[in-house]
Amino acid sequence: MLAEAQFLEFFQQWGDDPLVIQDKIGSLKSLGFLMEGLALPLRPDLGTRLAQRLGNEGNSLLASLGDFLFDRWSRDHKLSEVVFQVLRDWGLHSPSVGVLVHYLTNKINQGKGDFLPLLRRSLWEGAPTEELRDKFRLVAASAKLRYALNFRGKEWNATSVAAFRRSFTKETENQPDGEWQLQQGRFHLRIGDLPTGFSLLKKSLLEAQETDNKPLEVRAESEIGLALLRKGRIDEGHEYFDIASRLADKTGSSYLIALTAGLDAVSLFLLGNLTGVRGALDRGWAACEKGGLQHGKVQFSFLRARTEFDLGNYDGASEALERALAVVDRYRLLEAEPVLLSWKGRSEAYAGRTSVAQSLLEALPPSAERGYFLAETHYFQHEYDQARALIREARELLKPTQPFGSGEKADWSTGFAGVEDRALGQPGALGVLGNQIEAFGWLVEGSLGEEAATPFQNLLGRKFLLELDPASAMIYYWYYRVLPQDDAQMAQRLTLLGRCLKDVQTRASRIEDPTQRQDYVSRPLWNARFAQDARKLKLL
Repeated sequence: MLAEAQFLEFFQQWGDDPLVIQDKIGSLKSLGFLMEGLALPLRPDLGTRLAQRLGNEGNSLLASLGDFLFDRWSRDHKLSEVVFQVLRDWGLHSPSVGVLVHYLTNKINQGKGDFLPLLRRSLWEGAPTEELRDKFRLVAASAKLRYALNFRGKEWNATSVAAFRRSFTKETENQPDGEWQLQQGRFHLRIGDLPTGFSLLKKSLLEAQETDNKPLEVRAESEIGLALLRKGRIDEGHEYFDIASRLADKTGSSYLIALTAGLDAVSLFLLGNLTGVRGALDRGWAACEKGGLQHGKVQFSFLRARTEFDLGNYDGASEALERALAVVDRYRLLEAEPVLLSWKGRSEAYAGRTSVAQSLLEALPPSAERGYFLAETHYFQHEYDQARALIREARELLKPTQPFGSGEKADWSTGFAGVEDRALGQPGALGVLGNQIEAFGWLVEGSLGEEAATPFQNLLGRKFLLELDPASAMIYYWYYRVLPQDDAQMAQRLTLLGRCLKDVQTRASRIEDPTQRQDYVSRPLWNARFAQDARKLKLL
């Protein structure tokens, strides 16, 4: 692990001249502490041998060498798992914890779980004090819980976290540990206990600020922002993401920069600031490039596609999805593929290339999102019976959302899951996708001459969902389209067009770039159709 040149550097720190240094290295070799054949690496049992052969002098040398190793590791953070075990075996437990935490964090950031063997109890039960043993217990529990919370599909309940506390003593949780508080906070949010979860996140943030732990502070700020998002307080959530993003820049961590840029982009998208979204996406993509974060590249390409789609730039959306699919294909990140292909098909349909869209969508396995987008292609071709059959199938395939999401891991259950549905307050709802499928279904029924006005009226009672959905103007317009075109309905039809106009103009006003603002008003398919009808009725 340490070559001769590094031993020279170690002894030079103590002011020895070259001849003395060579003599010391020669003595260590002759005593069997160094292994010649491997460029002078340290023996695995160096700590024990030094204590046995040299007594206090050996222990002093070992402590100094441990400080040197930790200092070198702090410069490049290489071989963390080796340095951790060496420091721990030498009895230098406090610095070993710092190395271990860094190693675990990087592994979890990469979505890897091969760190688990380093957390077995036997590795820390020999720590000299109960305080150190508690520290190791908390580090192990925090890492395991954080990793578990980053995955979807796991059933959680009020007692689930007990599994991560198995090794705790009564005193363990009295130790101040911001990471453990953060993961417990995430857990309570996951089971729907928002007050407890929010309180724990705040404690974690305070601990991070008091200990000047910037990476922990970034993640605590981000999780608090997500908790606010889930309460529908998007403006406040964005403020936390903005703070976290600026802190992440100071850490230099590609992962944290990408994480906060992604959350920033999502909140800006929900707020309608599509100019700001593009800036956040550029920052996040650059961080992913620098850090080799391929999952992040897929996520940022998808968010860019969603942004371009909302602006009516359907060709730009298709291009962004192609970039994401290229990364998926190269790195076999197949979880995202059905969602990306579904949105690629939708982009093609909205661009007027319905035959291309149908080929793409029909090749995909059945899902609610795929059925909805395929129904749209038939609707655009006035094939309303086929559209009705597909939208009914989509309704049957809908699955409840998990608004507390997958934490730091992208959620690819639907294209809405990682964006709009992050701001849903209740688990088990059908989310924005369910809202749109129901609304589009009634549009299709109305196009077939069926009565659809009453169901639309009931749908509009879900104000919370409509406020979250950037496509709410489209839903008001669909309601307008199903109302009979007679004098008796004219007032209501004008009211709906007025509401639609208000939503479009409000969202457009949040777009900073004048060209993009104009694009949003005129280019998206449904906005263009709405504008045409509004002009006929002299609302525009």
